Amino acid sequence: RGRAALVESLQTFRQVGDKAGILSSLRNLGSDARLQGDYTTAQSAFEEGLAIARELDDRWNIGSLLGDLGIIAQTLGNDKAARLLYEESLSIRRGLTDKRGIAMMLVNIGELARAEGDYAVAHSLYQEALVMARELGDRWGVGMVLHNLGHVAYHWNKYSQALDLFTESLDIFYELRNKRDIAYCLAALAGVFGAQHQPTRAAVLFSAAQSLSNTVSSHLDAADVIEYERNILIAKMQMSPDDWEQAWARGQRMTMDEAVQFALEKDPVPEAAPAPALSITTGPLTEYPGGLSEREVEVLRLVAVGLTDAQVAEKLTISPRTVHRHLSSIYSKLGVTTRTSAARVASEYNLV
Repeated sequence: RGRAALVESLQTFRQVGDKAGILSSLRNLGSDARLQGDYTTAQSAFEEGLAIARELDDRWNIGSLLGDLGIIAQTLGNDKAARLLYEESLSIRRGLTDKRGIAMMLVNIGELARAEGDYAVAHSLYQEALVMARELGDRWGVGMVLHNLGHVAYHWNKYSQALDLFTESLDIFYELRNKRDIAYCLAALAGVFGAQHQPTRAAVLFSAAQSLSNTVSSHLDAADVIEYERNILIAKMQMSPDDWEQAWARGQRMTMDEAVQFALEKDPVPEAAPAPALSITTGPLTEYPGGLSEREVEVLRLVAVGLTDAQVAEKLTISPRTVHRHLSSIYSKLGVTTRTSAARVASEYNLV
């Protein structure tokens, strides 16, 4: 319904030649399309809007649309273009003293850093943005930055801190009744519970988050899909297929209020003993790319599904230092330098 109204609005402004109205409709149409995963429509709307903004010398909309196009570029995997767009947007917004815009661009650049595994830089940028959001009294902005800080804490294996940050973020979005971001928080909390060996609770929340997202036609950005799928797999590996299906069905039946209450419970029902970890089958050594050893293939498979060094070490009953040593050997044999590249090779050779 929203898309139809925006299209009609745009057509009306075109008929009367109202460029400011056309620009406003294009921005809204692009944002709506992006949130629904229609990136072609979003990019086209933002690019046309940017051209009009430049023609009108509308500095605020130029900065805003550059940021919007940066999000599209990042979503489509073009991080280099995204960084350039974000930085140009940030420069314009600093010139306008647009604190909310500045904070959003700091977050977006922080997201690029987080995607590259540079969590220290991401954390610093998020913290700077959080100060601005609090100064502005921007509740949604505070909730968003807390959510991102939660992801950093998760990757640093600071699960208690991640839980606190995601919970505070959820409290804010629940107060705002923002279904899309409530769903994101539910999924993020599910990831923490999975890492803390509470797979049933994780499965229920992953399911409830998906159900809630469907009610608002919301989609994860591509940059977050890998992390989401990894977290689901971590939980799923700790359960039998039947237990997973039962937990998933329970989440599908939950209302938003029930899901939030379940996520915030301090003393949930104790988990049953987790199912045995999925066994890793191996073939002859000569079948492995780069001459990888069987142990290196085991490490690579777990890294490819997103487990951290500490999680790999725990699953294989070895030390994190040993995992790091195996990874160095894997990188050398495969001719790669990052976990993402190694995971891509693993996928290409059907090792996961």
